[in-house]
Amino acid sequence: MSEFGVREANGEDLSFLRAMLLEAAYWRPGDRPADLDLALSRPDLVYLLADYGRSGDVGVVAEQGERPLGAAWFRTWTPDLHSYGFVDEATPELAIGVQSEWRGRGVGAALLSRLLELANRRGIGRVSLSVELDNPARRLYERVGFEPYEEADGAITMVAECGEAMAESGRRSVDIEQIE
Repeated sequence: MSEFGVREANGEDLSFLRAMLLEAAYWRPGDRPADLDLALSRPDLVYLLADYGRSGDVGVVAEQGERPLGAAWFRTWTPDLHSYGFVDEATPELAIGVQSEWRGRGVGAALLSRLLELANRRGIGRVSLSVELDNPARRLYERVGFEPYEEADGAITMVAECGEAMAESGRRSVDIEQIE
């Protein structure tokens, strides 16, 4: 196994977060446009990282040495401005992307586990995400503790409890060694 670490994201990571948004949005093989800016100019993607670093934005980056492997972050939204996995204004929505060659190697689980720990430390009760029904990442989300919340238009919104609810459910951080 190749060792990697997970650290909190900072303002210097925005270009990598954009690259990982591309990985998340265009996860099907052969579906990804070559131009990052053009690909992320879709109306449903353009605002997802706009003004990143605002209050409530939290992110993590997995790296091997200086090489970034994947990233996950969450943001809060409003009923008027939100993404597909919106539940309510108190529930941040999570996004995650892992470079294709690092998928299935524990990177996604490590990112999600660390991000849920950070949510817990900030007193956040739950986080949400949206995943297409045929996306293999759905299995990862279920292993980490996300549960179905609502299904619509070929996608499912999932929610993971944090804080006291996380402890009461018996769910703990994912043991990366079990996944690999």
